[in-house]
Amino acid sequence: MTPQFETNQKNIKVQYHWTTTNGRFLLFGDKWDKEIVNSGEKVIWSPLGEVSTEPDSIIVTLKVEDIKTGKMLAQKELTIEREEIFYIVKP
Repeated sequence: MTPQFETNQKNIKVQYHWTTTNGRFLLFGDKWDKEIVNSGEKVIWSPLGEVSTEPDSIIVTLKVEDIKTGKMLAQKELTIEREEIFYIVKP
């Protein structure tokens, strides 16, 4: 997943705060975590070893935050559903 965020505000620096209800994000050095903060790099989500049989829907939440103030500028949720052995991103 790659975040896309545009603003017309000048001199603003943002960070991307990712969380997941199930599964993990892959970080550098083969580290896995349910929550990460980055500068907009691509993020890889995986169900490896973390997704139980229930629930069938996983929510990935992305918050865009102003680094200086901590103010949330945007938020988006993405739903991933399991269909048999596959995981599908729902619109």
